[in-house]
Amino acid sequence: MEPIVRDFVNNLPYARKEITTYIYEKYKYFEKELTHAFGIADEKREAEMKIQQLTQKGSAAAYLAEYQFQAAKLDWNEAAHIAQVYLGLKSEVKDAMVYIRDKPKNLNDLAAVAVEIDNQQFERRKEKQASKQGGSYNPSWNKNNSNGNRNHANQGKSRQPDTSYGTHAGPMNVNAMRTGRPAPTCWNCGKKGHWEPECRNPVKTNQKYKPVPEGKNIRQTNTQEEPQMAIRTPKRVAMTRSGYDTSPTQNWLGEPE
Repeated sequence: MEPIVRDFVNNLPYARKEITTYIYEKYKYFEKELTHAFGIADEKREAEMKIQQLTQKGSAAAYLAEYQFQAAKLDWNEAAHIAQVYLGLKSEVKDAMVYIRDKPKNLNDLAAVAVEIDNQQFERRKEKQASKQGGSYNPSWNKNNSNGNRNHANQGKSRQPDTSYGTHAGPMNVNAMRTGRPAPTCWNCGKKGHWEPECRNPVKTNQKYKPVPEGKNIRQTNTQEEPQMAIRTPKRVAMTRSGYDTSPTQNWLGEPE
């Protein structure tokens, strides 16, 4: 870059070299040449600094992906990359590598072993967490050997037992307890949720109609024939609510209607 700058400063336009004229003709050409001259060295230094500071904080796969991105800017040999990748791994992953008999021979082997160990440790942590919460966890590597309910490794959800079956504790499955029948309607007060014999509201004797059970014909009645202001004893109240009182009621004078 220095000869080009010297040529531009010391010579007139007609005497300058073609490369000097090309670079100074437009700013984008000048910027491109500066990047070519100084940017590559700066990019390498920045990549080296990032790789040396890079450590595994999440999964091993994510760590290795970031390392590979930065390593593409460097011209290190494979031995240097193997040493640096190992330094950045989590402590528990390094501990597990101690028990590996066939040590990784190249960078690809090291990456594959690190990812496999990290995934197995992740599965084990999820299994312990589910066990503490009273549930169960099926590791992803054991899914082919299990016929029951399965959890995915990335969910991390503990399974809770269903109280609709058995006597164990846990949340009730309301859907399994439903029979599809509507709530009963009281013939006395007209509210849903209880039958007439269970009604705690005052007895109403001037009802104009009652619900008709399914499969039975509706009997036409004359509203003038319905009892008005009827007096019922507690015994008859209970019998009327249960459907057994068919005798005529008495008026307020005690005379039959």
